[in-house]
Order: sequence, then C-alpha cells, then structure tokens
Amino acid sequence: NDHQGGTIAGVLLDCLDEWEIKKIFCITVDNATANTSALRKFKAGFLQKHGKDALVLNGEFLHLRCATHILNLIVKQGLMEVDDNINA
Repeated sequence: NDHQGGTIAGVLLDCLDEWEIKKIFCITVDNATANTSALRKFKAGFLQKHGKDALVLNGEFLHLRCATHILNLIVKQGLMEVDDNINA
C-alpha cells in the first residue's frame, strides 16, 4: 500500500508476469518522483527476466508521463499567478 518506487516496480513486475506479458512498449504514469524510481527499477527487473528484446525500441518510450496530469499542474500554477486579478 505504500507509494515507493520499489513497491510500485514489484507490483508491475508481478502483474505482468501473472498476465504472461513478455514485451512492453510504454507504461503511462503521472510525474510523481516515486514513478520515476519505479520505472527505473521496473526496467532493470523486466530486462533481467525477459532479455534485451523485451522493451520495444530499447525502452526509449517506456516511461510515458500522463500529459493530463502535467497540464493540470501547469494550469494550476498559471491560475495562482492571476489569482489576485480574478478575485478583484
């Protein structure tokens, strides 16, 4: 139930193993720091188990950050910049 990189990576590896998925193109996550750590650990574990051809395009696009979450953060920051003008 924790959100640490090692735990997230372990759950991903366990699920993909259970579902017999042996090749991955990308995994979409938000931009949380734990996800960066998780995908780094996941990549190492997945390659160790399935070999260098297990990641499409050598894993170049493995860690795909969810644009919606990032856009939301940008909009929130922008609204904070004009907050006083909107409240007036």
